[in-house]
Amino acid sequence: MLIAKLPIRIRDKIMYKKIIAATIFLLYFYPSIVNATMEDALNSNLSRSLAHMEELYASGKWDEAMEIGRGIIKDAPKDHKAAYRAQDLIVLSLEGKNQEILQNKKRENNRQREDAAQKMIAEGNKLFKDNNYKSAAEKYISALKITSGDAQTYFQLGYSQLKIGHERQAYESLNKCLQLNSKHARALFHIAGLSFKFNKSEEAEEYTSKLIGLLEKSLEENKRIFQSQQSGSLKGQSVDTAAKITSIKKNLAQAAILNGMLLQKRKNYKDAAKSYLKASKIKTDDPDLWFRLGICYLNSSTFHQAAISFEQAISLRESKLKLLVIESKRLINEGLTDKAIEVELKQRNIRDELANTLYMLALTNNKKNDPKAALTTIEKSLEIKPDFWQGRYTKAVLLASNNRFDEALDEMREVLKESKPNSNEAKKAVSMILH
Repeated sequence: MLIAKLPIRIRDKIMYKKIIAATIFLLYFYPSIVNATMEDALNSNLSRSLAHMEELYASGKWDEAMEIGRGIIKDAPKDHKAAYRAQDLIVLSLEGKNQEILQNKKRENNRQREDAAQKMIAEGNKLFKDNNYKSAAEKYISALKITSGDAQTYFQLGYSQLKIGHERQAYESLNKCLQLNSKHARALFHIAGLSFKFNKSEEAEEYTSKLIGLLEKSLEENKRIFQSQQSGSLKGQSVDTAAKITSIKKNLAQAAILNGMLLQKRKNYKDAAKSYLKASKIKTDDPDLWFRLGICYLNSSTFHQAAISFEQAISLRESKLKLLVIESKRLINEGLTDKAIEVELKQRNIRDELANTLYMLALTNNKKNDPKAALTTIEKSLEIKPDFWQGRYTKAVLLASNNRFDEALDEMREVLKESKPNSNEAKKAVSMILH
């Protein structure tokens, strides 16, 4: 009671002295109890420090973990398990820190390499846009040595290589593009053409079939978009959509033609005709397409459709020939002789093609059991190309089938007269004359 009435400063001093006295008493009379209590306290502190160190190590705070570990080693008694564990964690933290430094350095190097690669790709894209395909290809190749690249970069590299005549390299680049994006329509288109050129027919057919499917789907989607734009408030945007539809149709026609050529090559004439027919609905003014369609119909014994196709090809070739004749006269009148000669060469090629188409129509008419029409058509062919010896031989056969044997022999004698000795034409002419 008397102590409670004393001032606080004096009272605390008295309590402090009592605590010291009690501690001295315990150390003197009960040392084992005090030592055990202090050991427990130390072990508890070491355990807390070690647990904290474990947390710092697990979270990658290497420096903080090592600092705690050094304190544990300093405070722990000799051979204490906490000291051993702390030492292990210091070694692991040091390894972790070094590994992190290396990883950061690697990431920084990779970032710098990627930045350099992207810069080269951007430069390549600009060159590509300017049609400088050689320099663009060089930029892309340099960039792809230090970065993985995406599908579009590989496509533009392949297209650039194709443009500068490096077809094998273009094939590899386009193939890589399709590995990254199997639905890249332009890559499918160009690699199909290369596969066809390299006689990889099955591969080319697979590519064209896939391409046709993608283009048809894209065409339908854009048609729906166009219709919605026309009926809504987006008529201004419909112009761009219409242009896109035109481009898709053009690519679809080319893909269908290539697919038809592949099918025709392996004599699948019916399916080839379907592909050509699909293309003819888009490219209505292509005489070569109508000619190929006629060949397929003829070989699949669809003679009526073959005749229509050949007649369409003939009409288009005749129209083209007339335009070239007019162009040639204009150039001559203007004194542009060199250009007039170029046009004349084009005329000659079209005349040969026209003569050959008329010849195929004659064969078709004969298959239709219309020998009169066949004979009329073959005569038109020979008017255009008098030295068409296969046509003359066919005319002789047609004359003979109409019991006009003298005329048939005259034709064969003409063939024999103009043919080289021992040539196929001469042998066929002799055989027909003798029989």
